[in-house]
Amino acid sequence: IRRLGSNVSMDEIAAEIGVSKTVLYRYFVDKNDLTTAVMMRFAQVTLIPNMAAALSSNLDGYDLTREIIRVYVDTVANEPEPYRF
Repeated sequence: IRRLGSNVSMDEIAAEIGVSKTVLYRYFVDKNDLTTAVMMRFAQVTLIPNMAAALSSNLDGYDLTREIIRVYVDTVANEPEPYRF
């Protein structure tokens, strides 16, 4: 998705990882299912750690809210493809 973009097809994904589309469909019902898996993985690996770091800061109230929003926006800006997918 990062390399081929958000409009990547299931055929292109299968070819990129070296499997047939049939094998890909064994793991994902459809592209929506794959999209959900991609977003879950992105959240676990990137977004949640970034947000946790912001939440563990010594900020409170308004400043904490601003920091959380800033971290979220920066994360999306730095990794836009999963959101476009």
